[in-house]
Amino acid sequence: MRLAILGASGLVGRTMLRLLEPTPWVKEAPLLLVSSRSAGSRLSFRGQDLICREVTADLFNGIDIALFSAGGDASR
Repeated sequence: MRLAILGASGLVGRTMLRLLEPTPWVKEAPLLLVSSRSAGSRLSFRGQDLICREVTADLFNGIDIALFSAGGDASR
């Protein structure tokens, strides 16, 4: 199951990432999506550094679950 977190670099996004770490149904690292301002930043998931990517609509292809915490406009 592929998972994405939009707004991953914010407080809520980082909290979601931390809460997902021990979850057994999350088999692979989630796709971390952020604004252009935060693109390229790194976050840790299960001891692995993940690079945050600037969100584009095509990045949701193949995503099974997307968690949004990016404010109203971006989430729409």
